[in-house]
Amino acid sequence: MYKGFTDFWASHGYVVIQPTHMDSRSLGFETKRNNLREMYSQMLYVTDSRRQDMSFILDSLDLIQEMVPDLKGKLDTSKLVAAGHSMGAAPAMLVSGMKLVNQWTVMKRVPIKTVSKHSDD
Repeated sequence: MYKGFTDFWASHGYVVIQPTHMDSRSLGFETKRNNLREMYSQMLYVTDSRRQDMSFILDSLDLIQEMVPDLKGKLDTSKLVAAGHSMGAAPAMLVSGMKLVNQWTVMKRVPIKTVSKHSDD
């Protein structure tokens, strides 16, 4: 689904890590849509679970470089991008430094660049 983005970033020198989260529909995960309370609880779980996945990946970059010889010494961990769409956007924002104000909103704490077809730059 995001092959155009990931191919573009990779062709411009970015190392792209595209995890498949355990709650992915591609692994059979189904959203609870019949009960609002259950859906809300599930969305909180999914957001936190994906944030933990992304934090684990970021914490493992040195190990990833060791395991992939072509990457060794080539990752600039001072220049990282976290991107996501829909349920991937919230954890991307959280690992980028945004703080959760409540379960429905986040508060911007650090500058991040958003990618949008409506962007001026």
